[in-house]
Amino acid sequence: MPSLTPPRYPFLAYGTDWLAFGHLVIAIFICGLYRDPVRNRWLVDASLIACAAVLLLAFIAGPVRHIPLYWRLIDSSFGVFGAVPLLLVRRHIDALEQQ
Repeated sequence: MPSLTPPRYPFLAYGTDWLAFGHLVIAIFICGLYRDPVRNRWLVDASLIACAAVLLLAFIAGPVRHIPLYWRLIDSSFGVFGAVPLLLVRRHIDALEQQ
């Protein structure tokens, strides 16, 4: 059975286009770490703050919007698993600063 979503709600596809665009913009900023990781350490710090914000948003807004607990746990896992490589990068930047 074909999906009825695109004919009835075409704006949903437009929203996912903007979501993809947002990810590309974030990726462009993160590329600054390759150019000068010590000077652009703030990108790692801002990304860690975003990972923490995912947890807060999932557990504060989730119940308000009646999102099931298991979905909130999945959503918050992006913040937890995203913080792991960022903390490793931060450690490497600290080592570069010591040189």
